[in-house]
Amino acid sequence: MLDDDTTGTLAAEFLGHVGPDSDAVGSALEVLNHGTAQRLLNAVRVLARASGSDPRVEKALRKASVDRR
Repeated sequence: MLDDDTTGTLAAEFLGHVGPDSDAVGSALEVLNHGTAQRLLNAVRVLARASGSDPRVEKALRKASVDRR
């Protein structure tokens, strides 16, 4: 749902409240690499709420912050 312009914002909000699981993190990472600007924002919101124990999150957020400068 994160990769859809219609539902992505609502999905990101929901995941922010319940906490994203591993599948949601995977979806957010995919969107972060291939999504539109609005989708990227939603992906960052989800990843920001993800567990710090997932090593993919920090690396992806760092890469996204460098790539978008």
